[in-house]
This record gives sequence, structure tokens and C-alpha cells, in this order.
Amino acid sequence: MPKSTYRGSIPKPDNRGYARPEIGADRFTIANIRTDSQGEMKRRRDAVAGLFDVQCQQTGEGRWVEPFLGFAKKLASGHRLRAGNFSSPRLRCRPAIHKQHA
Repeated sequence: MPKSTYRGSIPKPDNRGYARPEIGADRFTIANIRTDSQGEMKRRRDAVAGLFDVQCQQTGEGRWVEPFLGFAKKLASGHRLRAGNFSSPRLRCRPAIHKQHA
């Protein structure tokens, strides 16, 4: 059975100020507490968690698999995915990734 994501609060940052929630048994550096807002951290965490939920539904895996892991790392770093085809586990039509401009 696929593992569901936990959508709790943002974890306390490490000594360098990085928030690193665990999503799907992997830790993602989503933001730095000194440079990013709480809202941005939550948006990134929710985007990665949402992708993990889609991946679990499509593949039945309870852990990250490629190519989803690569997209999750991009989302955690602040990129946004445009509408794409997530109906296939292999992502035949890969979504375009765009850097958010602040």
C-alpha cells in the first residue's frame, strides 16, 4: 500500500536555516527561513507532497521513483510545473519546468 504524505507544519530549520521536511521517505530542502516566507515554504512543501500523492496513485509505489523524484527536487527548489500529463507513470509528455521570478 502506498505511503500517504503528512501535511503538518513546516519542521524547525537546521543550524543553517534550511527547512527540510520529509516527504515520501526523502528529505527535501524547500527553503531558507532567512530568505523565504512561510507561505512560500508551505507552497513548495504542498507541491512536493501533491506530486508524491499523484505518483503513488499512478505507480502504486510508496517511495519516490524516477522521473517523479527529479520533478520533486525541482519543485522543492522553487520551480513551478505547468500543466502536464501525469496519467502515465513514465510521463510520456513531460511538463515544462519554469523558475518562479520574484
